[in-house]
Amino acid sequence: MQNIFVHTVSVLSLTLLSLQPLYAGLKEGETAYKKGDYRTALYEFIPLAKQGDVRAQNWLGDIYGVGKGVDQDHELSSYWYDKAAEQGSPADQYKLGGMYYRGNGVDQDSRKAVYWYKKAAERGDMKAQYELGIMYLNGEGVDQDSKKTFYWHMRAAIQGDARAQSSVGLAYSMGLGVNQDFEQSTYWSRKANETRLNEILQRK
Repeated sequence: MQNIFVHTVSVLSLTLLSLQPLYAGLKEGETAYKKGDYRTALYEFIPLAKQGDVRAQNWLGDIYGVGKGVDQDHELSSYWYDKAAEQGSPADQYKLGGMYYRGNGVDQDSRKAVYWYKKAAERGDMKAQYELGIMYLNGEGVDQDSKKTFYWHMRAAIQGDARAQSSVGLAYSMGLGVNQDFEQSTYWSRKANETRLNEILQRK
């Protein structure tokens, strides 16, 4: 029994030691990026991303997407977002959904946009919940469904998305996807205004 315990501790120790360079490289890359040293950031992120580090993959998606220290390359951006999205990263699933919706770095495909938005939305990504609601509202990549629009916008509204809060207020006012309720409409419209005001104050 003691031998098993010692073996387990040894394995855990080796695992933690092997992860230390990964964490160090990621931190160094993030520090370099914040300082505007994008080439060093890439130097740190690329090997980590190739090893499957989701955070490094997300960073590379962002860097290539905006062209920081490299030529802007939407195909490479979507490539790294896809790698992270496949590993279950809600933020990258949301970003990949947006790339399919706009046709940046990939062929425009509303159905795939919905697929990735939904993946992220189900994992609680507020922005994805809002965008998925819009897809149902406009019938893009899915059948138009005001009830599903309300459902996803309500989930985003509860998390504090001002756009979703406005949408929920309007839905209650007009009875779109939900029973008409002017009291709820007023509540969510005010909530949206409060959220926007707080966002403005936080920027100052």
